[in-house]
Amino acid sequence: MLSRLALVASRQPIAVEGFAAFRSFSSGKKFRPRRRPGKSYRAADASPLKKPHRKQAPRGPKEPNDVSTQPRPTIDFSNIKITDVIEEDGEYTPEEMIAEFGSLAGGALNMERRELEQGELDLETQLKMMDYFTSAPGSTEDMVGERRIMAMETPDEIERAALMEEIDRLVNAERLENMELPSTEPITVEDMRKDQSSGSTSIPHNQLAHGDWGEILIRTDRVCKMWRGGRIDTFRALVVGGNLRGCGGFGIGKAFEAEDAVEIACRMARRNIFFVDRYRNRGITRDLMGRQNSCKVYLRATDNGLRGNPLSCEILKMMGITNVVAKAHGNRNHYNVCRATFKALQTHESLDDIAMKRGLRLVNLQKAKRLQI
Repeated sequence: MLSRLALVASRQPIAVEGFAAFRSFSSGKKFRPRRRPGKSYRAADASPLKKPHRKQAPRGPKEPNDVSTQPRPTIDFSNIKITDVIEEDGEYTPEEMIAEFGSLAGGALNMERRELEQGELDLETQLKMMDYFTSAPGSTEDMVGERRIMAMETPDEIERAALMEEIDRLVNAERLENMELPSTEPITVEDMRKDQSSGSTSIPHNQLAHGDWGEILIRTDRVCKMWRGGRIDTFRALVVGGNLRGCGGFGIGKAFEAEDAVEIACRMARRNIFFVDRYRNRGITRDLMGRQNSCKVYLRATDNGLRGNPLSCEILKMMGITNVVAKAHGNRNHYNVCRATFKALQTHESLDDIAMKRGLRLVNLQKAKRLQI
């Protein structure tokens, strides 16, 4: 028993039934772990929210070349007085107000003066204005509200008419700009002849549209699209043109008015031109086939006239081709048939092209001698 007490007093570890008794840590020395603590370890008394205070260096006098931001000066508003824009001899007229303060500020002052003269809008006028803003374009509420606003904004009938003309001009200019129409005018036969005589044209001779140009309107559709503000109606037109001499084209135009859509389609038809080297100036050399979506158009060479699909026949007439049988299969709407017909004509080859590809002559020497060519 005494030996055990002596061991405890000497603070030495002893083994007791598989457990180890360690030295006491009640001494003044700090605990040092056997392993080095990780980087994320924080002591219990050190809070992560407390950061050490960073001492700032004492600031001395500023350098003469220092361009740092200066403190904003304080303004004493008690000494500021607002003077009236009205002279002693009388008030400014609206024209003098615009000439003195400019179009923007003068117009705003004139509008403010007019509102003060007319007074605040009553409840009924405000409700009518709400009806105008929520009404459909072209309705009775829309037209009545437009007239009421024009009467409020313009004092007399002359200024009202001038304002409406200016608004119409701006609307038409914006419409033409959104159409993205080409600025060039269509080329006439006289212009082509002048260019050929002067020698300034760079277009090959076999690709010039000789002859007067003609156009035919195939179809005009009204397209309706639903938007958040209501239903918007637009028009779409299909036009086919040609000169009856192997040159033709088609165009599609879209606009808010039917006349504008037809005009755009005519201009697109003049830009989208195809050339066909006709056989004997009235037919084709072989059978042709064109496809657009699920529509197929077959053009079969013949020598007894033009017959078949009506739209394909009209296109071939504008091209100057009169000996063809045209057949259309599948979805035969006007747009598919028109595109498929022009795709078929694009695959046409003249006898010269075929002979050049095959490496043969058009007529052998014996046949040429017999025919006395």
